Amino acid sequence: MPERSEEQGRIDYLIDQMFDVLPCATRAEIAEKLSRRTRTTVTEGTVGVLLTILRSNAEAYGWTVPHVKRSTNNEGDKRFFAALVEPEGEMYLDETPEARAFMKDGAKSTISHATTSLRNEQMALLICVGLTRSRNRKALLQEWAEDMAYMARKGRRLLEALQDDETVADVA
Repeated sequence: MPERSEEQGRIDYLIDQMFDVLPCATRAEIAEKLSRRTRTTVTEGTVGVLLTILRSNAEAYGWTVPHVKRSTNNEGDKRFFAALVEPEGEMYLDETPEARAFMKDGAKSTISHATTSLRNEQMALLICVGLTRSRNRKALLQEWAEDMAYMARKGRRLLEALQDDETVADVA
């Protein structure tokens, strides 16, 4: 078994400590609480990296932080919270109406972000199609662009359905 690096040990330590400082309203609040708790400097950027690592390895850590709505949190809601993850991938989280609303907002934000990205990247690929000489590559690029456009259309339909139905239980 390979030896864990000092950096990986620090990451694991900060992720473990993050569990104890949640829930929080913002990444900045997480950074501030982690800095106080660990008596080290933890930046908002570091928190972003920790969240990415945690979400990518949720089963190994046994918990995660669900994605939250991408926007300014003027209300100060504690949108960042822990959700326990079983080895099989099943998630357990707070069943309060607030937590369910944050999950729904996070899902809508993630779908919106992915839909916009797919549409933008699809347009970029279509430009590449026009600049590509090889018929095979052109066909592959065209097919991939069409798949991206299809997924973007599905994302827009899903967002419309979520906007129409404001019940919290339908997404989370």
